[in-house]
Amino acid sequence: MVNAILMNIADNPTNVQLPGMYNEKNPHVPIIVTGHMENFYWAPTWEDRTGVCFGIFRTDNVPQEDIIKLVDTFPGQSIDFFGALKARVYDDESKMTLKELLEYGNMLVQELDNVKRVQLADKYLKEGAIGDANDDATKK
Repeated sequence: MVNAILMNIADNPTNVQLPGMYNEKNPHVPIIVTGHMENFYWAPTWEDRTGVCFGIFRTDNVPQEDIIKLVDTFPGQSIDFFGALKARVYDDESKMTLKELLEYGNMLVQELDNVKRVQLADKYLKEGAIGDANDDATKK
């Protein structure tokens, strides 16, 4: 429910419907436009990253030293990466061992690299030196 409300606010920031006011228009000015909100950018420290990962893997009985090794092995990855890693291991019904986590982590890194390469290739094809010569091929 909360996600749906937030998505609606993001899609229609000037028309927010409050509970019980579904047929009425309630004009609203987004907070960021009026300056009532400051953006907060979080750059987690190593301690933050390991602490969050301890929480992510707590119910799986992964030893803390394994989690530290995992965080140290993938230093450039976001915290969301470790949640996705856990989900991938669960999806494949594998054991939550350090060996498995490192293996799946490396697979996820390869997938992310492939996505970046494809995006760069698409950008090159669309904006590269060849110009509009391949418009028909990029519009498929």
